[in-house]
Amino acid sequence: MNQNFLALKTRLENLDPPDTILIVHDRRFTTEAGRDEIEAKRIFLRDRPCETIDIPIELLRKLFNFVPPGELVRYGKGFPIVVMAVEREDLDVRQKHDRHDGDLVKAAKQALEIESFRLTGRQAGVELARNTRLRDLTGAEAEYRARQTIGVAAFRNPMKPELYAIVPTIDAIMRLVNGLIDRGRRLVAAFFGIPTANELITAEKADVRTIMHERGAGILEHIEQDNIGRVRGVAGNRDRAGLFVKAMESWVKRSVSKKPITWPGGVELTNAVAERMTATELMKVAISGDQQPSDVHKNLLIEKPRFEVGRLMGRLSRGQAIGLDAQQARVLRLAIIKRGFGCLETQSDSLNFLLADAALRCFGVVTWMKTLDRIVSTGIAEEIRPQPK
Repeated sequence: MNQNFLALKTRLENLDPPDTILIVHDRRFTTEAGRDEIEAKRIFLRDRPCETIDIPIELLRKLFNFVPPGELVRYGKGFPIVVMAVEREDLDVRQKHDRHDGDLVKAAKQALEIESFRLTGRQAGVELARNTRLRDLTGAEAEYRARQTIGVAAFRNPMKPELYAIVPTIDAIMRLVNGLIDRGRRLVAAFFGIPTANELITAEKADVRTIMHERGAGILEHIEQDNIGRVRGVAGNRDRAGLFVKAMESWVKRSVSKKPITWPGGVELTNAVAERMTATELMKVAISGDQQPSDVHKNLLIEKPRFEVGRLMGRLSRGQAIGLDAQQARVLRLAIIKRGFGCLETQSDSLNFLLADAALRCFGVVTWMKTLDRIVSTGIAEEIRPQPK
């Protein structure tokens, strides 16, 4: 066993190239479904450097200390885990008194501010659409209710609350969301390419009314839950960005002094925590917040190409021209095809659905398929311009 361990350790430390993607599994337990998942991952990865390695679960615990708990359980049931190297970033170690945020944290904060502003308007549209003869909210009342809903969703309790910690009041939460909304208001005009911030709120309210007229009042509950989920997603991503940057700085500091990375640092760097965000939540962040979630959520590095296409679809929906290369065209074409099956059984299905849904808000299926087929067949990237409004 010791020889096997040393052989595996040597092999993993000398990967060529170093960023080779590893699909690891325990052959003793791998099921038919597990083998299908391995094959699906290999197909998805295509020409990217990839190896499939058989590692007994007892050795996996020694070799990869930072496997998320849920993934380890699946591994024991015969399913694979995808592993990629986490590259140490070239950071300057900051002093304790220096609270200057890095680019990752700034981007995550701005995404939260923009979404808090936008989704408060969308939620106000939901509140107004619920008006009946027995319920008649004014615009101001609807906005106040919307701010409460978005504020509660955006508020993040500490992961490990201290004893006798004060529970935040609704006033404290409202101060939080009002600050987010005010900062978001100053950002949305440039982000969405519109003359004024109020134009975005008007469009969100109109979209809610249109959807309700098409699909009935029952859809309002779904829109509200989507609003809440999106705010929670960008708030969680903002928190995660801060934790990741601190962990990376700790890694740099320890590397300079030739000390090994600590266990807590490894957990934060790889995001190997039970309460980590899902890929589905983060695809919404990529589309609406123009973020690359895998920069922070290292357990989802394999999804980087799909997140990048999500960012492009978000930009296109906001009226920006984008460039689409052959690899990105393949990713989007597969997503649109898979969406047609209407089956959301796996994480991959959910990502494809969100990606296709964002794309189809910009152009119809026929237009997309003609364009994507041409890019894939020629291998030549093309500029995609938004439809005139």
